[in-house]
Amino acid sequence: MKTNISNGEVLKLNKNWQVIGVTTIRQAISDMAADAATGLYTADSQFTPLRWREWLNIPVKDGEDFIQTVKLKVLIPRIIIMTKFDKLIVKAPKLTMKNLRLRDKDTCILSGKKLKPNQMSMEHIVPRSKGGRDTWDNIGLCDRDLNSERGNMPYEKYGKHPKWTPFAPRGKKPEEVISNKNNYPEWEIFLKSKKN
Repeated sequence: MKTNISNGEVLKLNKNWQVIGVTTIRQAISDMAADAATGLYTADSQFTPLRWREWLNIPVKDGEDFIQTVKLKVLIPRIIIMTKFDKLIVKAPKLTMKNLRLRDKDTCILSGKKLKPNQMSMEHIVPRSKGGRDTWDNIGLCDRDLNSERGNMPYEKYGKHPKWTPFAPRGKKPEEVISNKNNYPEWEIFLKSKKN
C-alpha cells in the first residue's frame, strides 16, 4: 500500500537496541540514507539490520507499506537503529504538585507527618529570595503552616530541618511511555506491554 511519507511513525533504537523514541518516516529514511541508521527488517521472526543500499533491494510484498520513487518501491521501515548513538534518554518527570506528592508520599519534609491535600505546599530548601530554584533537588512537600512559619529563615534559626534530601525521581524509559497506536507487531518486542 503506497503511503504518504509524512504520515506514520518509526520506532528508534540506539545502537544497543534500546528504545530511544519515535520519529517520522521522512526522518527515518533520511537517517538511513545518510548512514546514521540502519533499518531493522523483520521477516519470518528474524530481525536483520540493513544499511540503506541493502534496504533498497527488499522486495515489497502485497499489503506492505511503501513509498514510490521514480525507479522503485521502497519498503517503509517500522524500526530503525541509530548506529552511532548509544545513550538511553530518561528524563525526570515534570515538577508538579501531583508528582511531588507521589515522590514524597504525601509526607511533610519538615515534620514527617502525612498531609491532606489542603495542608500541602512546596517547600524550597534554599528560598527563592536567596537564589533557590524550582528544581527537584530544592523542593519538598511541606505542611502549609510550617512553610509559612519558616518563610525564608535559615533552618538553624527556624529550629526544624528537612528529614531527607530532596531528589529527582526516576523518569520512565521511552519503552514505558511510547504507545503502539498503529499496532505494529514488530514494535511489541521492544515496548513494555500495555494496552492502548
